[in-house]
Amino acid sequence: MTLPDPRSRRDDRPDLSVAVLLLPDFTLSTFSGFVDALRIAADEGDGSRQLHCGWTILGASREPVRSSCGVEITPWKLFGNPDDFDYTVVVGGLLRGHSRIDKRMLDYLRKVDERGGWLVGVCTGSFALARAGLMTNRRSCVHWFHLQEFIEQFPDHDVAADSLFTVDGRRITCAGGQGAVDLAVYLVEHHCGPGMAMKVTSGMVVAAARGPKHPQPHPELQWFRGIKSAPVQRAILIMEHHMSTRPLGVQAVAAVLGVSAKTLVRGFKKAFSLSPSAFFRAMRIAQCRWELLNTDKSTGRIALDHGFSDASHFTRDFRKYYGTTPARARQIRVTQPLIPHKSGFERGRQNAVLDGILWGGTLSRSFDALDWSASEK
Repeated sequence: MTLPDPRSRRDDRPDLSVAVLLLPDFTLSTFSGFVDALRIAADEGDGSRQLHCGWTILGASREPVRSSCGVEITPWKLFGNPDDFDYTVVVGGLLRGHSRIDKRMLDYLRKVDERGGWLVGVCTGSFALARAGLMTNRRSCVHWFHLQEFIEQFPDHDVAADSLFTVDGRRITCAGGQGAVDLAVYLVEHHCGPGMAMKVTSGMVVAAARGPKHPQPHPELQWFRGIKSAPVQRAILIMEHHMSTRPLGVQAVAAVLGVSAKTLVRGFKKAFSLSPSAFFRAMRIAQCRWELLNTDKSTGRIALDHGFSDASHFTRDFRKYYGTTPARARQIRVTQPLIPHKSGFERGRQNAVLDGILWGGTLSRSFDALDWSASEK
């Protein structure tokens, strides 16, 4: 389903009208970026008048809502008629705040859906939509840091962390951060035209707005940051998501990206001189190596968790890439780093990127290395 037809709007309201609902411990930068993009597009000059765009902060009460950084914002109005807005946007933040979500907010979101309204979850706002039962059979986009938590809380839902935002039916979900600005520009361009969208990007000193197919930025892994193709980056993130589940084939990954399998294969060949399946095998074996050196899981358990049919199959592949057995790699981890066995390593190494994956950091491990306090989740 495409976005609402701008020609169907009511004459008594702006071209784009948005209701904003703030969750406890919402992220201030996500909220302010989204709303300020609307503000810049709303007026011809810089008068901040709600002419072309309108935004209203709604709440179940007039009690101030505290952001994750301590700044509080008071809702302007109480929940009313959902038909007054084109979109109802839920801005989330720290997951600890979700235990304090007012039941009346979830009821209002269901009412919006019943009336045929569009619902938007920004940052962890997608969790609130799912908790209200509104993301069933819909694809959710979440920040990579919260991907596993979403899977654990809503195991029957379709979720990904490979793009900035996703449009699925009358649902839009966004990873948050600067992605909220990109989403706002996307809506402004649809409802107010490309001229207004350009006014926003220039006013916010943004080089260019990114669309729903743009991959999420990730931690400082040089080999990942050096990839020039957005579809290839997204394909790698999709592979990473399925690392501990049944691996997706090339056709399935290409279908998610909306490209042909041949196009995806060409992209990987150009970037790495490897097929997508060969690249995935390297990522998988690197993940196994990390678990061997950093956990107490048995070799057989690691093999099963990563899709190997048995421990002997895992041992053969591990030796191909690292020149030693998993048992030996684990044995020497305490006294010395794993030193590559030259002949075996050369057979497994295709290029410098593969070298970085095998001997450096995998994506999911780089997430763990970030200094994010568990108390903030």
